[in-house]
Amino acid sequence: MVTGNWYYPEQHVEPDFGKLIIRSPDGEQVVTLRQPQYTIGRNPARDLHLDSPVVSNMHGRIDAGPQGAQLVDLGSTNGTFIGERRLPPNQPYPLVPGEEVRIGPFILIYIPPGVVYPPEEVALPVAEMPEPPSVIEEEPLTAAISGETTEGAVGESAAMATPEAPSAPPSPPPPEEPVVVAQEFPERLPVRYAASSDGLDSRYLRYLPAIFQENEFLGRYLRIFETIWEPLEWRQNHINLYFDPRTCPLSFLPWLAGWLDMEVNPYWPESRIRRLIAEAADLYRWRGTAYGLKRLIEVVTGLTPTITEEPSQPFVFRISLALPPGSDVDARLIDNLVRAHKPAHAGYILDIRQ
Repeated sequence: MVTGNWYYPEQHVEPDFGKLIIRSPDGEQVVTLRQPQYTIGRNPARDLHLDSPVVSNMHGRIDAGPQGAQLVDLGSTNGTFIGERRLPPNQPYPLVPGEEVRIGPFILIYIPPGVVYPPEEVALPVAEMPEPPSVIEEEPLTAAISGETTEGAVGESAAMATPEAPSAPPSPPPPEEPVVVAQEFPERLPVRYAASSDGLDSRYLRYLPAIFQENEFLGRYLRIFETIWEPLEWRQNHINLYFDPRTCPLSFLPWLAGWLDMEVNPYWPESRIRRLIAEAADLYRWRGTAYGLKRLIEVVTGLTPTITEEPSQPFVFRISLALPPGSDVDARLIDNLVRAHKPAHAGYILDIRQ
């Protein structure tokens, strides 16, 4: 802004919609909410990256504003919990300040704007408490007359004066958290069209004048065309299901894999092939990175590997994976995946344990 001979530069003030505390087994992180929307997921491209196998690729979203913040679960596999209650998908939930939101091993706590975190500790003056008056136990009159000792009487009176506090009930054990690494796609059952058996009349008769609707021969004759054309019309109306690896017929899977240039083994389980094709676009985006290779092995095998790099060996990384007993995954499968999706200039060490 210019006024006369003076120039006043405009000052840019960043918005502050509060803070979000993210606690995990690795520590605590405080994020200041300065934009109206934050995405949450395991993918590193998300605004809030929560690296855990039980966190979905696109797990949820936080909408922040001057009036507060709200959380939306975007249909995650393992869900978002407030205490023991799971949030319904695709429905906004207002974040209550100080309330714990659990996403896998992570705890999210919303702090509204204007609240200082961490709270400042203020040393309060400690007032001197007067010493309590001494209590003198009086001997029972009967014991004093008879001349018996009063130790037992004093002990009983003290026990009656200060009864033991009831013990607190044991806290219930924390609920076991479901661990789902890869979403399973059930095998698609073959569906064969069959015309309805309610009478011999075809449904095409309703489109003809009333004089033709009472003709029995014409109804049986039109049933032939109805049986032929109805499956074709149904396929045309639901053609999108044939291009989705979750719903397409089994015979379409090799064609979809070839369309995406994904090599699949015809002897793999059907659910594994469907899962790999469904994640193909995102895997291509992160191809050549540690996250992309880790996610590829998770999608194909359902197991989470550990990928590490040592500074003493540049351009060489180590892949460690523990195979559970009875698993159909072997070292050859992992080696083929790494060879096809690793950077061409990098070497690797495969550490498979059973």
